[in-house]
Amino acid sequence: MVRTGRESDRSDVVGVLVRGFVADPWFRWWFPSDEAWTGRAPEFFGLNFDLRMGAGGEIRVTEPIGSVTLWTPPGGNRHGEDWVAQQWIERASRFRDDELHRMLLALDALAEHALPEPHWHLGLLATDQEYQGRGLARSVLDPILQQATQEEVPVSLETAVADNLAFYSQFGFKSRAEFDLPDGGPHVWSLVRP
Repeated sequence: MVRTGRESDRSDVVGVLVRGFVADPWFRWWFPSDEAWTGRAPEFFGLNFDLRMGAGGEIRVTEPIGSVTLWTPPGGNRHGEDWVAQQWIERASRFRDDELHRMLLALDALAEHALPEPHWHLGLLATDQEYQGRGLARSVLDPILQQATQEEVPVSLETAVADNLAFYSQFGFKSRAEFDLPDGGPHVWSLVRP
């Protein structure tokens, strides 16, 4: 069963994301040491959860929580850009300066390659290892993909994992751009589902 995420799911969702992205080149570029990962990756994923709660975006989870997606709707976070910026400012002190620097570099690169038209953006998708191979990722993707089809708007995402290209191609995603994040960052594919 798939449902909308609730505030009470925060700890479980953050746990799935921390475990799911532990070897991801992009996120390990931000938090390269194990100490940084265990200390600050939960803060990052918690912020992303909070940005989408309260109607800011959309969160889908399986029951039990083994697979999750975090989405930004067409037009951006429903609370507005100023509110999102304020959330980042309020939590910036939880990250080291070098981590914030890499995050800002990535945000600039994403802005440069963003789709110009309104679209759904898949910010994060993760499935716990014990639940992989059961179609749960598909189940948490499907509701928003179906909504995007009904709304006739595209869907975008970025990945730094080459193996993800084949997975997302099953859902109609195609590569629209490739770029390297600066300062030794990983290679990134920008995908779109028209």
